[in-house]
Amino acid sequence: MIRLIAKTVLLATAAMVVGCSAAARTAAPARVPVAGKGAGGKAVVLCISGNRWEGWNRADNSRHRGKFLPNPPRGFAVPRKIVIVKTVNDSGFTTGRYVLPLSTPEMVLDDLKRQVSAAGCAPVAVRSLPTNSPSGFDVSSVQADVRQRSGLLADRATCDLRIRLDRWRNGLKVESTYYASTVSGSSILGRDHVTAATIAKAVNEVTAKAAADIVRAL
Repeated sequence: MIRLIAKTVLLATAAMVVGCSAAARTAAPARVPVAGKGAGGKAVVLCISGNRWEGWNRADNSRHRGKFLPNPPRGFAVPRKIVIVKTVNDSGFTTGRYVLPLSTPEMVLDDLKRQVSAAGCAPVAVRSLPTNSPSGFDVSSVQADVRQRSGLLADRATCDLRIRLDRWRNGLKVESTYYASTVSGSSILGRDHVTAATIAKAVNEVTAKAAADIVRAL
C-alpha cells in the first residue's frame, strides 16, 4: 500500500514537471530565431484584418465571457477578444463550449512583431495598410480550433491554428500564404492554463515560419 501511494505521488510530480508539451507540429519549431540575410534595420509594416468585430460589441463579449457561448448568427464573426474552446469526451465528441478571454489574432500579431524584430528588422504595426505603402504584410485570416478534455490526473488541450498572410506592394496584393500548426499539451494546473499555453505554442510556431518568409521577402 505504501509503495502504491509513493508511486502515485511520483507520477503526479512528473506530470507537473512535464507540464504542457507539444505533440503534432506542421510549422517551424517554437522559439527558433529568425535569420534574415541583409534585412537588418528594414521597416516591416504589419497589420491584421482577420477576425474583426462584425456583428458584436463589447457588451456581447463581456456577457458571454466565461460562459457557454452559442454559435453566432450566420455571417457574424467571432469577437477578436475571446477564444471559444470545445470540451470533448474520450471519444472526441463535443460535450460543451466555454470562453477564454484571449485574442488569438492579437497574439499572432504580437508574436510576429517579436519574431521580425529578432531578425534585426523594425516592425511597424498599423490598423490598415497605407495605400501608398511600397510593401506591407496583412494577417487576413486567423482560424483556431481549440479542444479541451479533462482527465483523472491532468487536463489536455489541442489547438489547430491556421493563418493567412497577404503580401501587399504599392496597394496591390501580390501573394497569399497559409501557415498551420497543430499542438497538444497536458497539465495538472487546470484547463485554462493548459489551453492558453497550447494556443501560445501554436501561435509561436506559425509566426516563426511566417516571420522567416517576411524577412526573406524584403
